[in-house]
Amino acid sequence: MRTLSSTLTAAQQSPSSKPYPQVVIADKRAGITRLAWTRYYTGSETEGPHAACMPADGSLIRIRVDPADSVLYRQRVTSPGSGSTYTSWTSWVVTAHAVACCATGALVLVFYISAADGKLYRFESTDSGATWGAAVDMGDITGVAGSRVAACYKSTTEAIVIYNTGATIYRRRLSAGSWEAA
Repeated sequence: MRTLSSTLTAAQQSPSSKPYPQVVIADKRAGITRLAWTRYYTGSETEGPHAACMPADGSLIRIRVDPADSVLYRQRVTSPGSGSTYTSWTSWVVTAHAVACCATGALVLVFYISAADGKLYRFESTDSGATWGAAVDMGDITGVAGSRVAACYKSTTEAIVIYNTGATIYRRRLSAGSWEAA
């Protein structure tokens, strides 16, 4: 048998209240609510390099490289949810080793390292991924199959893309509307 603390004994003998344990269950870690993920789609696509982002209109932009032939594909799901279609992909008719994307507002950037010439390229959309401009050559980086790329927006006029060639890491920065090597 366990003994009660003096505080709990006093609370038990008090005529105004009854002692009770209070249990609080919270789905938080370090005070931050944990996301509850829901699977909407189990794809049949072959595993390979991929990226995803969501512009301000709530659409989902998915980018993937098919490892069988290195072809770069894109997908735009206008209203992602359990009833949406996630099986329709559009080829960009380019080959890639690695891919990244980012969005802010209606602006979407997709970066890829070309499997054909090892250069870093980007596609831009100003309408949440509904339409895309032509690929823009961002310079020779001599990327190889092991290259990786990542990107993010800070604002509509500031973004960064980071990529590697072997052990060397590079970056290009969008600052005040123009891209510069940084």
